[in-house]
Amino acid sequence: MRVLVLFAVCAVAAAQSSPQIKVVNGKLLSVVGGAEYDHGDMGSKTVQEKLEQAGEEAAAKVRRNGENVADLMKEIILSNKAVATAVDDMSSDMVTALKDFAAQVNASGSSNSGGTTNIILGQDGGGSSTKASGFPWNPVANKPLGDSGGEMFRVTFPQGMELMSEKTVDIYQCKFTLLDSKGVPTKDSRWSTKACADTSRTFKCVTPQWNQPGQLPKAQEWKTLLSVWENDREMPAPKNPTVHKWVPTTPRTDLPEKMALAGSRNGATFTVDFNLVYPYGPAGYEEIEFAFKPSSSELGLAKVTAKDSKQPARTLQFFIKTSQKEATYKLLVTAASKSTKMRSVHTIVITYKGERGIEQSAPASSCMEAKNQGATKNGLYWIRMGSKVYQAYCNQVDNGGGWHLLMKNKAAKTFFGKSNYWTTGNTLNPTNKDDLMNVDAKYPAFNEMPIKELFVQSPTAQAVLKCEMSQLQNKPQTLLWQMQKTTQELTWVSGEKYAANLYGTKNRFKNWCGRGGRNKNKAWRLNGWNRGRNFIVRLGSQVAYHWDCSYGNDPRGVSTGASSAGFGIYDRNWGGYSHADKSSGIRQAHDYSGQWISAGRIWGR
Repeated sequence: MRVLVLFAVCAVAAAQSSPQIKVVNGKLLSVVGGAEYDHGDMGSKTVQEKLEQAGEEAAAKVRRNGENVADLMKEIILSNKAVATAVDDMSSDMVTALKDFAAQVNASGSSNSGGTTNIILGQDGGGSSTKASGFPWNPVANKPLGDSGGEMFRVTFPQGMELMSEKTVDIYQCKFTLLDSKGVPTKDSRWSTKACADTSRTFKCVTPQWNQPGQLPKAQEWKTLLSVWENDREMPAPKNPTVHKWVPTTPRTDLPEKMALAGSRNGATFTVDFNLVYPYGPAGYEEIEFAFKPSSSELGLAKVTAKDSKQPARTLQFFIKTSQKEATYKLLVTAASKSTKMRSVHTIVITYKGERGIEQSAPASSCMEAKNQGATKNGLYWIRMGSKVYQAYCNQVDNGGGWHLLMKNKAAKTFFGKSNYWTTGNTLNPTNKDDLMNVDAKYPAFNEMPIKELFVQSPTAQAVLKCEMSQLQNKPQTLLWQMQKTTQELTWVSGEKYAANLYGTKNRFKNWCGRGGRNKNKAWRLNGWNRGRNFIVRLGSQVAYHWDCSYGNDPRGVSTGASSAGFGIYDRNWGGYSHADKSSGIRQAHDYSGQWISAGRIWGR
């Protein structure tokens, strides 16, 4: 209905000088408070058509914003019917003015492109400086509100009660007035931030924060009366008032929803760092209590600790008792306030894998996987290699762990350079499953576990080496494959830079053959040999001691020497010698001094 629109306009107009509408030189103008406003060219429209074009938007602006009374001129003459309907509710001045203006418009019947047409509005109407007139807003659902604010609900209005829906005009807000124990409004209240109308009959109300930040609430709940305001004027409320119940904020945590864990052999203790989410500062953090409900008796000993109880940081600790199977558990963590009794329950779904490799039915894919899932001790683990599962010895301590024992030797010549153990799938003593260097053994991992790093040891020293990936088709390959197909310049990572130094002979040799002289990080080689494979070192260096490094090049074009150090040594260039074949050690040509035979181990990962 337009009656309300006119009422509201009259109320606003009462506080200003009489506004006028006129058409001057083809433009529709209005004058309010001595200021003239241009409403655009008339074109071929009559004054009435121009006014009708403005429609409800102009009416809303005028009714809702006292500074835009001039825009009323676009709305007041929509039709004779609108004027007639409003007559009973208007002052006599207003009625007379509107009738006169309507008569002028109807009599002209054409665009008022010239001359001036005026209307003088009366000084009467509904509403006041603190109360707006119109239909009541629609009732709002009285759901509980949290005192931290930020919750949104929508205030709606009935048809005929259009709002000023411009994004830049924030004039609507909600007021929440505290009620005492008898339901009587008090002087304590909170306001929402002013907002614009997002449609012609709705706006969004975002609840304010009730309690001061860092202060605990004084009550476990309280109630407020809702009122709706427009441009600092209270709007008519529905017959049944909207009363909201407010409650303190619930303490919450930022604990994860899911965890994937792996345990050790005897169960495992896990810790999770998290923060309390609670707006009441040190006093609030300090009063939070925790309770736990595990889904299984295998999940226990849960507790929460804090270095400073007045800060939000906390640590959750719990224990899983079994490490022999895969399982899924749920841990319910309750955070509760002592004073407000508000509480939240957070559920953590824990996917647990007992240490891989402990049982044959749950093998690890490598020693490194077993280590990553909690196997931190050296020993035997079940490892899947290809389609088969073997019990392998893993070094989980040295140089980052995850090492497979590929081969070990005592001080002998079983694994000399031309032994077929280097280039065939044969194994030797695979059931000898410790790392003691008193037995010669070649394990299935030598043939079947892809590797890209080597870890070599003598009884007194060690070295870590990286394989030459370009020779491995840029992916890990078994040591058997590497021995069959490659000659590599290994990259030194740590430990002894030269093979001879594994045996306590540092600084004895005057030169290192191959590329060691220019790039000491590549003094170690795999399958370095010369002279029709009469000099061979499977894993190590060729050196100059009694002679220089002029004994030809290996298949990679790298110069070699008559002396070798490392694993898999062979020398038959000038016939048989007592010290020509060694599993591990140093070979000086012609049985010259400086011979060394040693026990050793080769690991890979």
